[in-house]
Amino acid sequence: MFNFPLLIKEIWRTGQLKLFSLTLLFVVGSFAASDQIFHLMEQSLTEKVSTLMGADRTIVSWRNIPQKWVVETDTNKLKHSLVTSLASMVASEQGFQLASIAAIDKFYPLAGHIVIAKNRKDTVGQVQQSPSPGNIWLSLRLADALEVKVGQKVNLGKIQLTVSGLILDEPGNVGGMAGLAPRAIINLDDLPSTDLVRPGSRVQFKLLLAGNEENLSIYHRWLKDKLKPGEQWQDPAQSTSSSKLLSRIRTFLAVSTMIALLLGIAALAFSGYRFAEEQRERVALWRCLGIKRSQLIRQYLKLMLVIGLLGGLLGVLLGTLFSQFMLMIFSDFVDTGMPIFSAQSFNISSAILSIATGLLLVSVFLFPTLYQATAMPPLAILRPQQGHLKIPFHYWIPGVLSVMLIAFYWSEDWKLWAAFMLGIITLTIVLVLLTGLLTRVFSSLALTRGGSLAIVSQMIKTNRKSISLQMLVTSLILSLFGLIFLVSQGLFQQWQQELPEDTPNLFLFNVAAEDKSLIDADLKQLKLQSSNWYPIARGRLVNLNNQPILQAVTEKQKQDNALKRELNLTFSNKLAADNEIIAGNWPPSQLHNSSGKTINTLSVEQGLANRLDLHLGDELTFAVGAEQLMGKISSIRKVHWDSFKPNFFIIFPSESQQDIAVTFLSSFYVPPGGLKAVEKTLKQYPSVSMIPVDRVLSQLRSLISQAGIILQLSMGFIALLAFILILTVLHITYRQRLLQGLVIRAVGGSNRLIHRLLLMEWWTLGIISGLVAAIFVELGYAWVAVGLLDLKEQIHPLIWVVLPVIASLVLMLSGQGLRKRLTQQSPLLLLKEQLG
Repeated sequence: MFNFPLLIKEIWRTGQLKLFSLTLLFVVGSFAASDQIFHLMEQSLTEKVSTLMGADRTIVSWRNIPQKWVVETDTNKLKHSLVTSLASMVASEQGFQLASIAAIDKFYPLAGHIVIAKNRKDTVGQVQQSPSPGNIWLSLRLADALEVKVGQKVNLGKIQLTVSGLILDEPGNVGGMAGLAPRAIINLDDLPSTDLVRPGSRVQFKLLLAGNEENLSIYHRWLKDKLKPGEQWQDPAQSTSSSKLLSRIRTFLAVSTMIALLLGIAALAFSGYRFAEEQRERVALWRCLGIKRSQLIRQYLKLMLVIGLLGGLLGVLLGTLFSQFMLMIFSDFVDTGMPIFSAQSFNISSAILSIATGLLLVSVFLFPTLYQATAMPPLAILRPQQGHLKIPFHYWIPGVLSVMLIAFYWSEDWKLWAAFMLGIITLTIVLVLLTGLLTRVFSSLALTRGGSLAIVSQMIKTNRKSISLQMLVTSLILSLFGLIFLVSQGLFQQWQQELPEDTPNLFLFNVAAEDKSLIDADLKQLKLQSSNWYPIARGRLVNLNNQPILQAVTEKQKQDNALKRELNLTFSNKLAADNEIIAGNWPPSQLHNSSGKTINTLSVEQGLANRLDLHLGDELTFAVGAEQLMGKISSIRKVHWDSFKPNFFIIFPSESQQDIAVTFLSSFYVPPGGLKAVEKTLKQYPSVSMIPVDRVLSQLRSLISQAGIILQLSMGFIALLAFILILTVLHITYRQRLLQGLVIRAVGGSNRLIHRLLLMEWWTLGIISGLVAAIFVELGYAWVAVGLLDLKEQIHPLIWVVLPVIASLVLMLSGQGLRKRLTQQSPLLLLKEQLG
């Protein structure tokens, strides 16, 4: 019988088990670190969005929230808060002002804080939950407009309230539809006394929820069939300006993690193959000594179990330490809500999953090779002409299925997973065909050329399979690494372009036509310049192709929010920079038919067109006050809603506004500290309303900074796994290349010749691998960046130079050990070492 500890000790001396174990350690470690870092960061991003909105989920209704819905939150162990919002006038002795009123209960907010100051000089304030009955909190802008201080009285509806605080900060826009006006917060118990909520009043009711995702999902499944028209379930991560950012991050993390998974598993498979191939001589010796194959298999199974468990445990430890260390470094940018290096920050389920993944990978990639190595007769194994270990294709099927299963877990989206798997399979097949074609070219060169080129071509021809493998892996690694690098850079650059430092942070609306030039002049004295003035009219979509809209659309489309409210219509012949025509012709125009009837054409936003199934040529009718405004769709626009610039669902031609009463909207960039001067200047225009969005911009910039860190960490993991994979593949071909070099030295080749031949080979293979990779990077970018992440399509000329150079340098640097052994050690000693 075997002595198992002595078996491990003997095998460990060969070095191949060390390589496999080290690869497993890094692969499991990267899984553990990725799972902890990425999930913590995504959780942090989502929590920031929830903090921005005051809750994890929100139910919005134009009717009172049923009490049964509130009771069910307790059943599902969810926190809840009730908020009622409406627009109303707030009056003081000095004047009155339209305000966005939020009536909140004692539980609001469920995420984030309300910060209240007692006077203007207090810039820090105190965190408070809700105003007590009989009191009201005012935003600084509203307090200035009413010229009141803390302790003074204001009138709201039929009651008088005491100003007990000034709002410095609050989560989200609890005012909903009235959130464009200055904020006032009262206690929910005071709302009935105001007598503001009457039949027909424009009041919005909200039920805010907070809890774990599983309980929220259970509650949503219970609720969704009970929602009626006018009632909506909102996820802050899907309904705010940051939804696109979060969606892109999730998609990027899924793609980058699957790429890291592919590279890590490929490294593990190659190192496992090399280990099994090295074991054949040892297996042959044991078989000659009478050891049965079944005994060998049992001992190797024990070995695999030990390697899998130790590698998994140490990998989890390494990944956890690395993830906590990285979170500590970036603690100024990333707030996970958990102490660093604490029990709370350790994810047990992630650790178990990583260990199980390690055991699974050891089983499906190491066992088939060891099983095949023990199947060969001892005499066949001991022959010098043994060649490479051949593994039947069906032995790899469990490994391939395991990889697909793990990739499906990481993708969290079967469509993304299917597209990624199809892309990788296609890429691998094409790369195999290309590398096979190139090695045939070198074979022909070996016969038709002379000098060093002929020798290099002959070397490539002799090692055609190993060279093809090397080129395949190098091209694949560069393709994936280059793709993820360009995607990460494209994402970060687009985020920065969408939110530059001078992004408009103040909107003015309800501006009369005669006040435009006066406001421009006043703001010009403050060194501010408007982006543009847009005429605005409020219109409700009433007809589609001469049919009442509710008869022309499906039951599902009737629930669209665009049909339940008035839309902002504008009139323009100039296309905004952040709008893109995807169908039809721009600009909209006003035409006259043969009977003299005026026909308007209009442009509709892509999302609205998709949701209502609108097409070019469809006729829309809007009720604008007592007037009706009609137009045929002549173009469909893609709109970047997260640009913080005025954008609209519907654009009519400029000429069509003549008979419509309009007000004007514009946006400005106000430098830090300049808002107070603007407010003072605009007091002379009482009808003008201001919308400062600097706090939202600050939140989004914080999200973008955090997203940039996620991109950097992703690149680090992928670079590490790519490096391991390249070293593993080069190690597989190392022995053949060494023997080939020794033959050249044996026939009189000088060190200089060997050095020149190796350089020629490395640069030749590197340039070809880099060019092949560049082709697939461009194709992959068109699929991932443009198709999945909605980035702009572009060509990257620099990668056609950079990737070949990188490939050549990587091959050259990784082969320095081979060059030194060939040129600095005795050929005889090396031959004895390699041939035994």
